[in-house]
Amino acid sequence: MLTTFKSHPVQIVFKRGQRALSLSINLSGKRIRVTAPQRTSLKRIEDFLLTNQNWIQKHIKATPAFSVYHGMQLPFFGKSHELILHTDRSIKRVLAESDKLYCRASSPEVALLNFFKNESLHHANHHGHQLASRLNVTPQTIKIKDTLSRWGSCNRQGEITLQWRLIFAPEKVFNYVIAHELCHLLEFNHSPHFWALVKEIHPSFKDDQKWLKEHGKTLHTYFPN
Repeated sequence: MLTTFKSHPVQIVFKRGQRALSLSINLSGKRIRVTAPQRTSLKRIEDFLLTNQNWIQKHIKATPAFSVYHGMQLPFFGKSHELILHTDRSIKRVLAESDKLYCRASSPEVALLNFFKNESLHHANHHGHQLASRLNVTPQTIKIKDTLSRWGSCNRQGEITLQWRLIFAPEKVFNYVIAHELCHLLEFNHSPHFWALVKEIHPSFKDDQKWLKEHGKTLHTYFPN
């Protein structure tokens, strides 16, 4: 469903199992996206947009300038990697090795974006299923997405969604978000019992929360929508 807000296009997506309204912005298209629980009224969505209008205007105006170039530094699991653009077809399209990222120079933006998303999805599923086994839970799915409003979510159907840009954060920070959402399969709340579960399988969660609070915004400066 499409509408407008302050002359900007708004895409409204109604989702079964969605617990709360969430907000994201496609910076290149200047389009606002609202994800809402099923049967949410348009009046409630309009009020939600009005409440967040300052945040919306700020992020729409602040379209980050970003370009890929030889020798630039890109984070990968929180470690800075030097980008090496080349034309050697005997090397994989994108290869991470030591503190270097090798990428064939034709369409490097697309190749790198796909690489980071694939690595994010692979890590989310690999580490997620390891933790799920420890918790004796089985997520319905573990997938990645790109939103500005949250790092992860879990619905009552057992579907876990994670922000793919966590691939730029330290691995333990990424792992904390995975652990957080998996614990919601046992405790669909933020009660003391929930945080005890998180601490049990990810003892450094407070440090990782702090890192996200202090540095999380920087993860959105790479490959903006």
